[in-house]
Amino acid sequence: DVWVDNIYSRNVDTHWEGHRVLLSLSGSHSDMAFSSHEASMLQASWIKTIATLVDNSTQVAAFIKHTKLVSIDVLKSALKDTALHRVTFSEVCLKKDVANKLARSICRHAVEAQKNMKAAQLDASVKLLNTMERDCHYLFSATDFVECKARATLEKFTRNTSSLSKTKLSELMGDITPKAASLWTSGALPGLCSMLVSLKFETEAIQLLMRAAAQLDMSQNSLNAYYSNQNYSSNSGGAFGIAQQGASECAEKRKVIDNVIEIIQTTWGSRKSAFEIILGTASNAGMIWNVEPSDQLSHFLLFDWLCESRDDQTITALLNSIVVMSDSQFLENYLQRHREVYGVQLALFLRRKKQNYHEATATYVQVARSHLRHIPARSRLESRIRCLSDAIDCARDGGENIAPLETMRSSFENQNHLLKIVSSYSASRDPALDRMIAIDGAMRREGDVVEADRRMLEENVVEEGR
Repeated sequence: DVWVDNIYSRNVDTHWEGHRVLLSLSGSHSDMAFSSHEASMLQASWIKTIATLVDNSTQVAAFIKHTKLVSIDVLKSALKDTALHRVTFSEVCLKKDVANKLARSICRHAVEAQKNMKAAQLDASVKLLNTMERDCHYLFSATDFVECKARATLEKFTRNTSSLSKTKLSELMGDITPKAASLWTSGALPGLCSMLVSLKFETEAIQLLMRAAAQLDMSQNSLNAYYSNQNYSSNSGGAFGIAQQGASECAEKRKVIDNVIEIIQTTWGSRKSAFEIILGTASNAGMIWNVEPSDQLSHFLLFDWLCESRDDQTITALLNSIVVMSDSQFLENYLQRHREVYGVQLALFLRRKKQNYHEATATYVQVARSHLRHIPARSRLESRIRCLSDAIDCARDGGENIAPLETMRSSFENQNHLLKIVSSYSASRDPALDRMIAIDGAMRREGDVVEADRRMLEENVVEEGR
Protein backbone atom coordinates (compact mmCIF):
# COMPACT_ATOMS: atom_id res chain seq x y z
CA ASP A 1 0.00 0.00 0.00
CA VAL A 2 3.00 2.32 0.19
CA TRP A 3 4.70 1.27 -3.04
CA VAL A 4 4.75 4.27 -5.35
CA ASP A 5 5.43 4.71 -9.04
CA ASN A 6 7.14 8.06 -8.56
CA ILE A 7 10.11 8.61 -6.31
CA TYR A 8 9.08 10.18 -3.00
CA SER A 9 10.44 13.73 -2.99
CA ARG A 10 10.12 15.01 0.58
CA ASN A 11 13.02 17.44 1.06
CA VAL A 12 15.05 15.87 3.91
CA ASP A 13 18.77 15.42 4.46
CA THR A 14 19.91 11.82 4.50
CA HIS A 15 23.18 9.97 5.08
CA TRP A 16 24.27 6.39 5.51
CA GLU A 17 25.53 5.14 8.85
CA GLY A 18 26.52 1.51 8.79
CA HIS A 19 23.44 -0.36 7.52
CA ARG A 20 21.06 2.46 8.36
CA VAL A 21 19.89 5.66 6.66
CA LEU A 22 19.52 8.60 9.02
CA LEU A 23 17.10 11.45 8.32
CA SER A 24 17.95 14.95 9.49
CA LEU A 25 14.86 17.09 10.10
CA SER A 26 15.34 20.82 10.47
CA GLY A 27 13.02 23.71 11.17
CA SER A 28 9.96 23.79 13.39
CA HIS A 29 8.29 20.54 14.29
CA SER A 30 4.97 21.59 12.72
CA ASP A 31 6.62 22.40 9.40
CA MET A 32 8.68 19.24 9.27
CA ALA A 33 6.27 16.70 10.73
CA PHE A 34 7.27 13.29 9.40
CA SER A 35 4.65 10.58 9.75
CA SER A 36 5.29 6.84 9.82
CA HIS A 37 3.41 6.54 6.53
CA GLU A 38 5.77 9.07 4.92
CA ALA A 39 8.71 7.10 6.26
CA SER A 40 7.27 3.95 4.67
CA MET A 41 6.80 5.75 1.36
CA LEU A 42 10.36 7.05 1.48
CA GLN A 43 11.66 3.57 2.26
CA ALA A 44 9.65 2.08 -0.60
CA SER A 45 11.00 4.70 -3.00
CA TRP A 46 14.56 3.86 -2.01
CA ILE A 47 13.92 0.16 -2.37
CA LYS A 48 12.48 0.72 -5.83
CA THR A 49 15.42 2.91 -6.82
CA ILE A 50 17.92 0.36 -5.55
CA ALA A 51 16.07 -2.46 -7.31
CA THR A 52 16.12 -0.51 -10.57
CA LEU A 53 19.82 0.26 -10.17
CA VAL A 54 20.61 -3.39 -9.46
CA ASP A 55 18.58 -4.47 -12.49
CA ASN A 56 20.31 -1.90 -14.72
CA SER A 57 23.73 -2.93 -13.42
CA THR A 58 22.96 -6.59 -14.05
CA GLN A 59 21.90 -5.84 -17.62
CA VAL A 60 24.97 -3.67 -18.28
CA ALA A 61 27.19 -6.44 -16.93
CA ALA A 62 25.43 -8.95 -19.18
CA PHE A 63 25.91 -6.61 -22.15
CA ILE A 64 29.65 -6.36 -21.41
CA LYS A 65 29.80 -10.13 -21.24
CA HIS A 66 28.01 -10.54 -24.57
CA THR A 67 30.19 -7.95 -26.34
CA LYS A 68 33.25 -10.13 -25.79
CA LEU A 69 32.03 -11.87 -28.96
CA VAL A 70 32.41 -8.58 -30.84
CA SER A 71 35.84 -7.79 -32.26
CA ILE A 72 38.03 -5.17 -30.60
CA ASP A 73 38.12 -3.13 -33.83
CA VAL A 74 34.33 -2.92 -33.90
CA LEU A 75 34.21 -1.83 -30.26
CA LYS A 76 36.86 0.83 -30.84
CA SER A 77 35.00 2.21 -33.85
CA ALA A 78 31.71 2.30 -31.96
CA LEU A 79 33.20 4.10 -28.96
CA LYS A 80 35.02 6.58 -31.18
CA ASP A 81 31.88 7.44 -33.17
CA THR A 82 29.81 8.07 -30.03
CA ALA A 83 32.59 9.95 -28.19
CA LEU A 84 31.96 7.59 -25.27
CA HIS A 85 35.43 6.06 -25.05
CA ARG A 86 35.75 7.44 -21.50
CA VAL A 87 32.29 6.49 -20.29
CA THR A 88 32.14 4.82 -16.88
CA PHE A 89 30.15 1.81 -15.72
CA SER A 90 28.11 3.95 -13.34
CA GLU A 91 27.19 6.43 -16.08
CA VAL A 92 25.86 3.63 -18.26
CA CYS A 93 23.86 2.24 -15.32
CA LEU A 94 22.40 5.57 -14.27
CA LYS A 95 21.83 7.36 -17.61
CA LYS A 96 19.55 5.53 -20.01
CA ASP A 97 20.33 7.89 -22.91
CA VAL A 98 24.05 7.15 -22.54
CA ALA A 99 23.32 3.41 -22.35
CA ASN A 100 21.12 3.57 -25.46
CA LYS A 101 23.68 5.55 -27.43
CA LEU A 102 26.51 3.18 -26.53
CA ALA A 103 24.62 -0.06 -27.16
CA ARG A 104 23.06 1.17 -30.41
CA SER A 105 26.44 2.19 -31.80
CA ILE A 106 28.11 -1.10 -30.89
CA CYS A 107 25.31 -3.17 -32.42
CA ARG A 108 25.21 -1.11 -35.61
CA HIS A 109 28.95 -1.44 -36.06
CA ALA A 110 28.72 -5.15 -35.35
CA VAL A 111 25.99 -5.58 -37.96
CA GLU A 112 28.00 -3.55 -40.47
CA ALA A 113 30.95 -5.87 -39.87
CA GLN A 114 28.77 -8.81 -40.91
CA LYS A 115 29.51 -8.11 -44.56
CA ASN A 116 32.82 -9.89 -44.02
CA MET A 117 31.42 -12.71 -41.90
CA LYS A 118 30.87 -16.32 -42.86
CA ALA A 119 27.41 -17.91 -42.76
CA ALA A 120 28.06 -19.60 -39.41
CA GLN A 121 29.16 -16.30 -37.89
CA LEU A 122 25.99 -14.64 -39.18
CA ASP A 123 23.85 -17.25 -37.43
CA ALA A 124 25.78 -16.65 -34.21
CA SER A 125 25.29 -12.90 -34.60
CA VAL A 126 21.51 -13.24 -34.93
CA LYS A 127 21.42 -15.49 -31.87
CA LEU A 128 23.50 -12.95 -29.94
CA LEU A 129 21.02 -10.19 -30.75
CA ASN A 130 18.17 -12.40 -29.56
CA THR A 131 20.06 -13.02 -26.31
CA MET A 132 20.72 -9.31 -25.83
CA GLU A 133 17.04 -8.54 -26.40
CA ARG A 134 16.24 -10.91 -23.55
CA ASP A 135 19.03 -9.93 -21.15
CA CYS A 136 19.82 -6.28 -21.93
CA HIS A 137 16.55 -4.53 -22.76
CA TYR A 138 17.53 -1.53 -20.56
CA LEU A 139 20.24 -0.58 -23.04
CA PHE A 140 18.07 -0.74 -26.15
CA SER A 141 14.81 0.57 -27.45
CA ALA A 142 12.48 -1.86 -29.20
CA THR A 143 13.35 -0.13 -32.47
CA ASP A 144 17.07 -0.76 -31.98
CA PHE A 145 16.51 -4.50 -31.71
CA VAL A 146 14.19 -4.58 -34.71
CA GLU A 147 16.73 -2.70 -36.82
CA CYS A 148 19.76 -4.75 -35.86
CA LYS A 149 18.01 -8.11 -36.10
CA ALA A 150 16.47 -7.20 -39.46
CA ARG A 151 19.81 -6.06 -40.85
CA ALA A 152 21.51 -9.21 -39.59
CA THR A 153 18.79 -11.43 -41.03
CA LEU A 154 18.77 -9.68 -44.41
CA GLU A 155 22.55 -9.81 -44.60
CA LYS A 156 22.31 -13.55 -44.06
CA PHE A 157 19.68 -13.88 -46.79
CA THR A 158 21.82 -11.81 -49.15
CA ARG A 159 24.45 -14.55 -48.92
CA ASN A 160 21.92 -17.33 -49.46
CA THR A 161 18.60 -16.24 -50.97
CA SER A 162 17.22 -19.79 -50.83
CA SER A 163 17.15 -19.50 -47.03
CA LEU A 164 14.53 -16.74 -47.14
CA SER A 165 11.23 -18.60 -47.07
CA LYS A 166 7.84 -16.95 -47.18
CA THR A 167 7.44 -17.74 -43.50
CA LYS A 168 10.72 -16.06 -42.55
CA LEU A 169 9.94 -13.06 -44.74
CA SER A 170 6.52 -12.76 -43.12
CA GLU A 171 8.10 -12.89 -39.66
CA LEU A 172 10.60 -10.21 -40.64
CA MET A 173 7.86 -7.95 -42.01
CA GLY A 174 5.82 -8.57 -38.86
CA ASP A 175 8.74 -7.33 -36.73
CA ILE A 176 9.50 -4.25 -38.84
CA THR A 177 6.05 -2.99 -39.87
CA PRO A 178 4.80 -1.80 -36.44
CA LYS A 179 8.06 0.15 -35.97
CA ALA A 180 8.28 1.49 -39.54
CA ALA A 181 7.96 5.18 -38.61
CA SER A 182 10.45 4.88 -35.74
CA LEU A 183 12.90 3.12 -38.03
CA TRP A 184 12.45 5.91 -40.58
CA THR A 185 13.11 8.56 -37.94
CA SER A 186 16.25 6.74 -36.76
CA GLY A 187 17.48 6.59 -40.35
CA ALA A 188 17.44 2.79 -40.51
CA LEU A 189 14.43 2.13 -42.76
CA PRO A 190 15.94 3.29 -46.11
CA GLY A 191 18.85 0.91 -45.60
CA LEU A 192 16.57 -2.00 -44.76
CA CYS A 193 14.43 -1.25 -47.82
CA SER A 194 17.54 -1.12 -50.03
CA MET A 195 18.48 -4.58 -48.78
CA LEU A 196 14.98 -5.85 -49.59
CA VAL A 197 15.17 -4.36 -53.09
CA SER A 198 18.54 -6.02 -53.67
CA LEU A 199 16.85 -9.33 -52.78
CA LYS A 200 14.08 -8.53 -55.30
CA PHE A 201 11.48 -7.92 -52.60
CA GLU A 202 10.48 -4.52 -53.93
CA THR A 203 6.82 -4.86 -52.95
CA GLU A 204 7.79 -5.48 -49.32
CA ALA A 205 10.05 -2.42 -49.35
CA ILE A 206 7.16 -0.34 -50.75
CA GLN A 207 4.84 -1.67 -48.05
CA LEU A 208 7.23 -0.68 -45.26
CA LEU A 209 7.69 2.84 -46.62
CA MET A 210 3.97 3.38 -47.12
CA ARG A 211 3.34 2.15 -43.57
CA ALA A 212 5.99 4.54 -42.26
CA ALA A 213 4.41 7.45 -44.11
CA ALA A 214 1.03 6.70 -42.55
CA GLN A 215 2.46 6.20 -39.05
CA LEU A 216 4.34 9.51 -39.20
CA ASP A 217 1.07 11.43 -39.33
CA MET A 218 -1.82 9.48 -37.88
CA SER A 219 -3.85 12.68 -37.42
CA GLN A 220 -3.47 13.70 -41.10
CA ASN A 221 -2.36 17.22 -40.09
CA SER A 222 0.17 17.17 -42.92
CA LEU A 223 -2.67 17.20 -45.46
CA ASN A 224 -3.56 20.76 -44.42
CA ALA A 225 0.02 21.89 -45.07
CA TYR A 226 -0.17 20.27 -48.51
CA TYR A 227 -3.42 22.09 -49.27
CA SER A 228 -1.86 25.36 -48.15
CA ASN A 229 1.18 24.87 -50.40
CA GLN A 230 -1.10 24.04 -53.32
CA ASN A 231 -2.97 27.32 -52.78
CA TYR A 232 -6.43 25.88 -52.48
CA SER A 233 -8.69 25.18 -49.55
CA SER A 234 -9.45 21.75 -48.18
CA ASN A 235 -12.90 20.61 -47.14
CA SER A 236 -11.99 21.52 -43.57
CA GLY A 237 -12.74 25.13 -42.76
CA GLY A 238 -9.85 25.34 -40.31
CA ALA A 239 -7.26 23.85 -42.64
CA PHE A 240 -5.26 27.00 -43.16
CA GLY A 241 -5.26 27.81 -39.47
CA ILE A 242 -3.44 24.59 -38.60
CA ALA A 243 -1.44 24.21 -41.83
CA GLN A 244 1.76 25.17 -40.07
CA GLN A 245 1.16 22.47 -37.49
CA GLY A 246 1.49 19.77 -40.16
CA ALA A 247 4.31 21.38 -42.18
CA SER A 248 7.06 19.21 -40.68
CA GLU A 249 4.96 16.05 -41.03
CA CYS A 250 4.22 16.96 -44.65
CA ALA A 251 7.91 17.50 -45.41
CA GLU A 252 8.83 14.18 -43.77
CA LYS A 253 6.13 12.29 -45.66
CA ARG A 254 7.43 13.79 -48.91
CA LYS A 255 10.84 12.30 -48.12
CA VAL A 256 9.31 8.88 -47.52
CA ILE A 257 7.31 9.00 -50.75
CA ASP A 258 10.44 10.15 -52.60
CA ASN A 259 12.01 6.87 -51.47
CA VAL A 260 8.95 5.01 -52.75
CA ILE A 261 9.25 6.74 -56.11
CA GLU A 262 12.96 5.94 -56.28
CA ILE A 263 12.21 2.23 -55.87
CA ILE A 264 9.46 2.40 -58.50
CA GLN A 265 11.83 4.08 -60.96
CA THR A 266 14.47 1.42 -60.26
CA THR A 267 12.04 -1.43 -60.95
CA TRP A 268 10.77 0.39 -64.04
CA GLY A 269 14.17 0.06 -65.64
CA SER A 270 15.18 -3.35 -64.28
CA ARG A 271 12.12 -5.41 -63.37
CA LYS A 272 9.02 -4.52 -65.35
CA SER A 273 6.95 -7.27 -63.71
CA ALA A 274 7.64 -5.82 -60.25
CA PHE A 275 6.86 -2.32 -61.53
CA GLU A 276 3.45 -3.46 -62.80
CA ILE A 277 2.66 -5.27 -59.54
CA ILE A 278 3.50 -2.17 -57.51
CA LEU A 279 2.04 0.62 -59.62
CA GLY A 280 -0.33 -1.16 -61.99
CA THR A 281 -0.91 -1.11 -65.74
CA ALA A 282 -3.29 0.54 -68.18
CA SER A 283 -5.83 -2.16 -67.33
CA ASN A 284 -5.13 -3.14 -63.70
CA ALA A 285 -4.56 -1.28 -60.43
CA GLY A 286 -1.30 -1.78 -58.53
CA MET A 287 -0.87 -2.98 -54.95
CA ILE A 288 0.49 0.35 -53.74
CA TRP A 289 -2.97 1.93 -53.44
CA ASN A 290 -4.15 -0.72 -50.97
CA VAL A 291 -1.20 -0.66 -48.55
CA GLU A 292 -2.56 2.41 -46.76
CA PRO A 293 -5.89 3.11 -48.50
CA SER A 294 -6.82 5.90 -46.06
CA ASP A 295 -3.54 7.86 -46.30
CA GLN A 296 -4.77 10.66 -48.53
CA LEU A 297 -1.59 12.73 -48.59
CA SER A 298 0.61 9.80 -49.63
CA HIS A 299 -1.78 9.09 -52.50
CA PHE A 300 -1.78 12.78 -53.49
CA LEU A 301 2.03 12.88 -53.51
CA LEU A 302 2.15 9.80 -55.73
CA PHE A 303 -0.41 11.40 -58.05
CA ASP A 304 1.77 14.53 -58.21
CA TRP A 305 4.65 12.45 -59.52
CA LEU A 306 2.59 10.33 -61.91
CA CYS A 307 0.80 13.30 -63.46
CA GLU A 308 3.73 15.70 -63.85
CA SER A 309 4.55 16.89 -67.38
CA ARG A 310 7.19 14.86 -69.28
CA ASP A 311 8.84 15.35 -72.66
CA ASP A 312 8.33 11.71 -73.66
CA GLN A 313 4.68 11.42 -74.72
CA THR A 314 4.78 7.62 -74.61
CA ILE A 315 5.76 7.63 -70.94
CA THR A 316 3.22 10.38 -70.22
CA ALA A 317 0.43 8.34 -71.84
CA LEU A 318 1.44 5.20 -69.90
CA LEU A 319 1.51 6.97 -66.52
CA ASN A 320 -1.76 8.76 -67.26
CA SER A 321 -3.38 5.37 -67.90
CA ILE A 322 -1.89 3.98 -64.68
CA VAL A 323 -3.27 6.92 -62.70
CA VAL A 324 -6.74 6.47 -64.17
CA MET A 325 -6.76 2.75 -63.37
CA SER A 326 -5.66 3.19 -59.75
CA ASP A 327 -8.33 2.19 -57.27
CA SER A 328 -7.48 4.97 -54.84
CA GLN A 329 -10.57 6.45 -53.24
CA PHE A 330 -8.96 9.89 -53.53
CA LEU A 331 -8.31 9.96 -57.28
CA GLU A 332 -11.41 11.81 -58.47
CA ASN A 333 -11.07 14.39 -55.70
CA TYR A 334 -7.42 14.95 -56.67
CA LEU A 335 -8.15 15.35 -60.39
CA GLN A 336 -11.07 17.70 -59.78
CA ARG A 337 -8.90 19.90 -57.55
CA HIS A 338 -6.17 20.01 -60.20
CA ARG A 339 -8.39 20.11 -63.28
CA GLU A 340 -6.66 23.24 -64.64
CA VAL A 341 -3.36 21.34 -64.80
CA TYR A 342 -4.47 17.72 -65.08
CA GLY A 343 -7.59 18.17 -67.19
CA VAL A 344 -6.45 15.47 -69.64
CA GLN A 345 -6.15 12.94 -66.83
CA LEU A 346 -9.57 13.96 -65.50
CA ALA A 347 -11.13 13.53 -68.94
CA LEU A 348 -9.49 10.11 -69.27
CA PHE A 349 -10.80 9.15 -65.82
CA LEU A 350 -14.34 10.24 -66.71
CA ARG A 351 -14.13 8.35 -69.99
CA ARG A 352 -12.60 5.05 -68.82
CA LYS A 353 -13.66 4.67 -65.20
CA LYS A 354 -16.96 6.55 -65.16
CA GLN A 355 -18.02 5.96 -68.80
CA ASN A 356 -19.33 9.52 -68.67
CA TYR A 357 -18.56 10.33 -72.32
CA HIS A 358 -20.45 13.62 -72.40
CA GLU A 359 -18.57 15.08 -69.41
CA ALA A 360 -15.28 13.66 -70.65
CA THR A 361 -15.76 15.25 -74.09
CA ALA A 362 -16.57 18.61 -72.50
CA THR A 363 -13.43 18.34 -70.33
CA TYR A 364 -11.22 17.60 -73.34
CA VAL A 365 -12.62 20.66 -75.13
CA GLN A 366 -12.13 22.82 -72.04
CA VAL A 367 -8.49 21.75 -71.84
CA ALA A 368 -7.93 22.39 -75.56
CA ARG A 369 -9.22 25.96 -75.24
CA SER A 370 -7.46 26.78 -71.94
CA HIS A 371 -4.19 28.70 -71.50
CA LEU A 372 -2.09 25.55 -70.83
CA ARG A 373 0.46 27.65 -68.91
CA HIS A 374 1.91 24.48 -67.36
CA ILE A 375 2.96 23.22 -70.81
CA PRO A 376 5.96 24.71 -72.70
CA ALA A 377 4.75 27.18 -75.32
CA ARG A 378 6.30 25.18 -78.17
CA SER A 379 4.13 22.15 -77.29
CA ARG A 380 0.78 23.83 -76.64
CA LEU A 381 -0.73 23.67 -80.12
CA GLU A 382 0.12 20.00 -80.50
CA SER A 383 -1.43 19.38 -77.08
CA ARG A 384 -4.61 21.18 -78.16
CA ILE A 385 -4.84 19.07 -81.30
CA ARG A 386 -4.36 15.84 -79.31
CA CYS A 387 -7.11 16.90 -76.89
CA LEU A 388 -9.52 17.55 -79.75
CA SER A 389 -8.69 14.17 -81.31
CA ASP A 390 -9.40 12.48 -77.97
CA ALA A 391 -12.60 14.53 -77.63
CA ILE A 392 -13.75 13.33 -81.08
CA ASP A 393 -13.09 9.68 -80.17
CA CYS A 394 -14.88 10.13 -76.85
CA ALA A 395 -17.89 11.83 -78.44
CA ARG A 396 -18.07 9.05 -81.02
CA ASP A 397 -18.09 6.42 -78.24
CA GLY A 398 -20.91 8.32 -76.57
CA GLY A 399 -22.94 8.64 -79.78
CA GLU A 400 -22.64 12.44 -79.89
CA ASN A 401 -22.28 14.79 -82.87
CA ILE A 402 -18.57 15.10 -83.76
CA ALA A 403 -18.85 17.65 -86.56
CA PRO A 404 -18.27 20.77 -84.35
CA LEU A 405 -15.28 19.07 -82.77
CA GLU A 406 -13.77 18.22 -86.15
CA THR A 407 -14.20 21.84 -87.21
CA MET A 408 -12.42 23.01 -84.06
CA ARG A 409 -9.58 20.56 -84.59
CA SER A 410 -9.23 21.69 -88.20
CA SER A 411 -8.92 25.27 -86.95
CA PHE A 412 -6.10 24.28 -84.60
CA GLU A 413 -4.38 22.36 -87.37
CA ASN A 414 -4.56 25.44 -89.62
CA GLN A 415 -3.13 27.55 -86.81
CA ASN A 416 -0.31 25.06 -86.38
CA HIS A 417 0.42 25.14 -90.13
CA LEU A 418 0.50 28.94 -90.07
CA LEU A 419 2.79 28.86 -87.01
CA LYS A 420 5.32 26.72 -88.89
CA ILE A 421 5.32 29.19 -91.81
CA VAL A 422 5.75 32.22 -89.55
CA SER A 423 8.44 30.45 -87.46
CA SER A 424 10.38 29.56 -90.59
CA TYR A 425 10.26 33.16 -91.85
CA SER A 426 11.20 34.56 -88.41
CA ALA A 427 14.24 32.31 -88.23
CA SER A 428 15.39 33.12 -91.77
CA ARG A 429 17.92 35.79 -92.65
CA ASP A 430 15.68 37.47 -95.16
CA PRO A 431 16.73 41.15 -95.47
CA ALA A 432 13.05 42.10 -95.44
CA LEU A 433 12.95 41.35 -91.70
CA ASP A 434 15.00 44.52 -91.10
CA ARG A 435 12.77 46.91 -93.01
CA MET A 436 10.47 49.31 -91.16
CA ILE A 437 6.71 48.99 -91.62
CA ALA A 438 3.74 51.00 -90.35
CA ILE A 439 1.58 49.21 -87.77
CA ASP A 440 -1.36 51.14 -86.28
CA GLY A 441 0.31 54.44 -87.20
CA ALA A 442 3.67 53.47 -85.65
CA MET A 443 6.85 52.39 -87.46
CA ARG A 444 8.14 48.98 -86.36
CA ARG A 445 10.79 46.56 -87.56
CA GLU A 446 9.15 43.79 -89.59
CA GLY A 447 11.18 41.07 -87.80
CA ASP A 448 9.80 42.20 -84.43
CA VAL A 449 6.25 42.09 -85.75
CA VAL A 450 6.73 38.61 -87.18
CA GLU A 451 8.21 37.35 -83.90
CA ALA A 452 5.28 38.79 -81.93
CA ASP A 453 2.87 37.04 -84.28
CA ARG A 454 4.82 33.79 -83.87
CA ARG A 455 4.54 33.95 -80.06
CA MET A 456 0.85 34.75 -80.27
CA LEU A 457 0.20 31.76 -82.57
CA GLU A 458 2.30 29.49 -80.36
CA GLU A 459 0.90 30.43 -76.97
CA ASN A 460 -2.77 31.29 -77.53
CA VAL A 461 -5.98 30.04 -79.08
CA VAL A 462 -6.58 32.14 -82.18
CA GLU A 463 -10.26 32.54 -82.99
CA GLU A 464 -11.37 31.99 -86.57
CA GLY A 465 -11.49 35.14 -88.66
CA ARG A 466 -8.82 36.91 -86.61
